[in-house]
Amino acid sequence: MKRNHLAILLIGPILLACHSNDHKSKIANSTQDSIDQITTGLKKTMDGAVVKRIELPLNSVKTVEVLSVNKGVPVNNDETDDCRGWSLTADQIKNILKYFEQMGSEEQYLSYEWYPCVVKGKIKIDETTYAYYFGGGGTLTLQKNDTMFFYGFRAEKATDYFISGELTQKQLQQ
Repeated sequence: MKRNHLAILLIGPILLACHSNDHKSKIANSTQDSIDQITTGLKKTMDGAVVKRIELPLNSVKTVEVLSVNKGVPVNNDETDDCRGWSLTADQIKNILKYFEQMGSEEQYLSYEWYPCVVKGKIKIDETTYAYYFGGGGTLTLQKNDTMFFYGFRAEKATDYFISGELTQKQLQQ
């Protein structure tokens, strides 16, 4: 019995040291993955799968057909006051689509305010049908099966169409 305990005491620090080096290696690989993502547009997920960002620029769209428009507002709470007067029509959607700039989900989340109201539905863009979700803060998400495209409204006068628009540097620092 004493030999087993002694072996564990001797081997334990070696296993711990190996684990620590492996952790440092994972950090180094994570940093390199971030650099690779910036330079190639590829991203590795936590399980090591490689995800490629698919570009879908909306400023070069040839045809747009809004198939449905539905407004979604949650049950009454303090955050829904701003949502009550906000909506988009099919014509507005067709007119503003070209002003959305594609970005990653993280940038969309950090650069725009979130409101609990959405205008959602189906839209056909150049013969491909997507589910769409416009957020009151000036965001758009398109979805086709498992693929999602994230956008932010980058034109002036965002408040002509949305509750708010892209956050300013001052707002981001608060």
